[in-house]
Amino acid sequence: MANEKLKLIAQKFPQRPGIYKFKQDKQVLYVGKALSLKDRVLTYFQNLDLKAKQLTQLASNISYIETESEFQALLLEANLIKKYHPPYNIIFKDDKSYLYIFISLGEDYPKVIATRKPKNVDVSKKWEMYENLKGHFFGPYPSTSQTQELLRWLRKIFPFCSQKKISSKPCFYSHLQLCNPCPNYIQKQDKNTQLILKKIYKDNITNIKRILEEKIKNVVVDLSKKMEDLSQNQKYEEAQILKKRLFYLNNLLTVTKIKNYLTNSQFYPEAQIQITKDMTKMLNKFNLKIKQLEKIECFDISNLDGKFAVASQVVFMNGLPDKSQYKRYRIKITDEPNDVKMLSEVISRRIKHKEWPFPDIIIVDGGIPQVSTIHQLLIKENIDIHVIGLAKKKETLIIYNNDKFHQLKLSKFNNILKLIQQIRDESHRFAIKYHRHLRNKFLTNIQNIG
Repeated sequence: MANEKLKLIAQKFPQRPGIYKFKQDKQVLYVGKALSLKDRVLTYFQNLDLKAKQLTQLASNISYIETESEFQALLLEANLIKKYHPPYNIIFKDDKSYLYIFISLGEDYPKVIATRKPKNVDVSKKWEMYENLKGHFFGPYPSTSQTQELLRWLRKIFPFCSQKKISSKPCFYSHLQLCNPCPNYIQKQDKNTQLILKKIYKDNITNIKRILEEKIKNVVVDLSKKMEDLSQNQKYEEAQILKKRLFYLNNLLTVTKIKNYLTNSQFYPEAQIQITKDMTKMLNKFNLKIKQLEKIECFDISNLDGKFAVASQVVFMNGLPDKSQYKRYRIKITDEPNDVKMLSEVISRRIKHKEWPFPDIIIVDGGIPQVSTIHQLLIKENIDIHVIGLAKKKETLIIYNNDKFHQLKLSKFNNILKLIQQIRDESHRFAIKYHRHLRNKFLTNIQNIG
């Protein structure tokens, strides 16, 4: 297939995370991962790099598998490279290039190490030795950079120490909350405190091990129970730490989920469509009479005490973001920092654009005041679109129908809630990005004048 034909295929790729495969007939030449599939693959047709030139000339086709996150793409890429051994993934030319994650056990402060495969290691055995440390090997993984990236993701959730020796002061990573509790800090405490903190540190290591053993669901269940117990005992700061860890865990892909991608390249888009169907059924229990949720629009406001006020409009089609339909607005209201008024202004401006197909539903970042205001606005304009709010404090859904507000609290593990949160968060990200752009532009102009 000619270069230009491959480029035309790449131009139709989504701007979403995933993996891509350059193929020559049935042979996979190269597997890569991307934060934006379209943007990444198109660089191969602009790049003068020898490998890029060879791939675009030799390949007869390019395909992709869309994933939920970049982390999922990382794990899927590793699995596909192990499966296909593509010739242009040079690092897999011989077995010595494989990397493993080693977790030591039996120490006061177990170590987590990225390492090449040591001699005479049988990873099928329960226990192995690395230098003088007894522990477990996990892998293999495709490269040093990817192994370190995997460890960075895990370390955000369960901090661990990477120092070889205990010293007299907390390590650098402890200041970033990536080594917490730090063994150097633990050593300075009294014996009872040391025992408590050592257990926390070892629990972190155990949970990393469980994730690498594909037992992430068990970790989530245990953390959720601990978080609820801490909240009931009014230990809110500790509960908040676990809440953050659960947030990261729920945004990572388990190795179990990777198997779905390996057997079905359309697993993620199909899963998102199913969630929108489930969401339609759920909302129709409140007699909203929605036929489908093919198109969802979400709006958010960002400002600094009313200054540099902007709004975002993000669009999800069949449960996936469609960035080609995103819009951004500069707020015209200047008298006061009123988010409800600003939201009303933006949606008033949006519905005037009849050339933009209306959504099946609108989601707003807010509670009853926001939902009520936008609902009344749409009635006044004789537009039949339902409005759903997501109140931040307890992540409660606000649904209005039959002259009544319904407040629905879904489980934090519910896929419908996760999709709504994803849409809300994307709208928030897009609004903040534009707000910062305007603010930085203003400050730059002031500096230039000065």
